[in-house]
Amino acid sequence: MKVCRYHSRSTSLLICSLCKLELCTECAAAALNPATEILVCPLCDGHMEQQADASIGPSLWTSLPNVLTWPWALMPSLILGGMAILMVMMGQMPAISMELLWSLTASAGAYAVAVLHVSSQGKGQVGALSVWRGQGQAVLASVLVQGGAQMLLLLALQGALRYVVLVVFLESVALPLVYLGLGQGKMPGSLINRDELRSLLGPVLMPYALLSVILVMLAGLLGGFMDLLSDILPQAWNWALAAVLFNYFAWVSARAVGLFIFQEPALGQERTPRQVRLRSHPAQARLSVWLREGEYARAKRQLRLQAESVQATVAHMEAYHQLLMNLLDIPALQVFADQYLRRVVIMDDEIRVLSLLREYQEKIPGFVPGDPELRWHIAQMLVRMKALKQAAHMLNGLHKDAPNFAHLPEAYLLAAAILNDLGFASKAKALLRFLLERYKNHALYPMIKERWQRLSDAESDPDTSLP
Repeated sequence: MKVCRYHSRSTSLLICSLCKLELCTECAAAALNPATEILVCPLCDGHMEQQADASIGPSLWTSLPNVLTWPWALMPSLILGGMAILMVMMGQMPAISMELLWSLTASAGAYAVAVLHVSSQGKGQVGALSVWRGQGQAVLASVLVQGGAQMLLLLALQGALRYVVLVVFLESVALPLVYLGLGQGKMPGSLINRDELRSLLGPVLMPYALLSVILVMLAGLLGGFMDLLSDILPQAWNWALAAVLFNYFAWVSARAVGLFIFQEPALGQERTPRQVRLRSHPAQARLSVWLREGEYARAKRQLRLQAESVQATVAHMEAYHQLLMNLLDIPALQVFADQYLRRVVIMDDEIRVLSLLREYQEKIPGFVPGDPELRWHIAQMLVRMKALKQAAHMLNGLHKDAPNFAHLPEAYLLAAAILNDLGFASKAKALLRFLLERYKNHALYPMIKERWQRLSDAESDPDTSLP
């Protein structure tokens, strides 16, 4: 399976919702299930979805051709530049104009070849038109910014330093900042903002600075070499050779900076499906394969690690819960129930708490959480939802399971009120009698005594048996 090297920068992009595998429309034919006419991921059988921004044109820097991979991309610029050199040697054009012409032709030729190469990958499919539009804007911006700024700087300063410092700084340091903004949909004027520059260059400032220093040092060596040739060659030849060498050097180095900033996975190399799978979500891909092939022990181990980790989400817990319910793993379900219920209670999802309790009680008769604090909070949520029977069951026998529970008086006061509302006044009085005998020095003792007296007055034959 060949993975599209340009992804959304060339054609419509399909992405797997599970393992995040990316396929273009050209190489997605293998993902089509002929029986259902549904795009299925070839790695994990997940559903392939079309990315929202798949038709956006290519970003400027990442679509520039790599001169080491496509040497023929230099041909248009070399031909036009050679014509300019001949005109200079014949004395028909000033050297400064030749410098400007070379910059314009080199930029236009490079980006035109990039347009042809990228659009040829689309083969007329969806997104090709936007590719042409995006590259056309890039060519225009490059010609205006590079040519105009370079001409003004070269007119302002004369001598050999304009090549060693100004040209290299402009094409290898300053212009990549502008291209970086254009590649992210920002106008060059917005880069003057300090916050914009900080957000763009923050992650790559140090490597970018080191690479820029290396480029300036190489330009200095090239400048020294040109100084040696200046004593040998005629002035016209020296100007022409200097312009060709420095512009070619800056043309290559600027693209190297751009590729380095955008962290291309490999210069001109393609990513295999195995590399994509390893770089995206290998755990989810393996989990999908295990579930499909019936390796439930491995899948349960993987889901348990995800659900019990510190970074576990509700989705991880829900997946593990569903697997345990389908496998009817009662011991594991009893261990995991408290953790899952605690997370749902913290989220204050009352409906989900009630549904989980019903599922657990269906699989495990008489189920109650082992944590008394959790039982107390769940009972309060059930009372708010008018699920009085489930709330009474949640508090039943709490003094036996957790005799030293700090909120036992409050819990049994609530349980007595629930039992009285359900018509079990005798059981409610028994709970209150138990509280009267045990918590005589408690702050809630007056309230307990008042409620017990009220129930005793309402019933002629009070039931004084303890629960």
